Amino acid sequence: MDDVSNLDGVSLRSRGYLRAVRDVSVTKETCYACGHVRTIYRRRFPKSDLPALLALFRASQQGAVWVHVTRLRKRTVGGDFAKFRYWGLTEERPNEGPHNPHKKTSGYWRITERGSEFMLGRHSVHTHVFLGPKSEFIRLDGERVNLKEASQMFGFSYLELMRGD
Repeated sequence: MDDVSNLDGVSLRSRGYLRAVRDVSVTKETCYACGHVRTIYRRRFPKSDLPALLALFRASQQGAVWVHVTRLRKRTVGGDFAKFRYWGLTEERPNEGPHNPHKKTSGYWRITERGSEFMLGRHSVHTHVFLGPKSEFIRLDGERVNLKEASQMFGFSYLELMRGD
């Protein structure tokens, strides 16, 4: 059985988890060393959020590096950008400086180079991601699709999406 690695390169097998993640939406893994049970979720590419990614892409094309979610409020909500980070398409600016200590995030996002390439049809992404507790990235999974294929696969009209309808 192949090791399943998370982003930091440490395999789940070396952490004591018995089996690789199966092709299901939710699975429980038990550590053979300590008996800890952890839930692993298989999530699909955020199809309904493609308009949000397009809005962020268009803002970047107009010269914006970091965009606050309130600037794009008509087309999106804050959580939309967060989902794309698992595919490396968006990035959140760290919450730096003298901010409200109760505020977890800055609210500023940008599209990554990979995200721009995806929106231009030059990059493809996996259709699924595996996440652990607290949205811990484990690995990508599924076939690779480009923007046109993803929009068709997930029920969007590619032309309407690109026009912003």
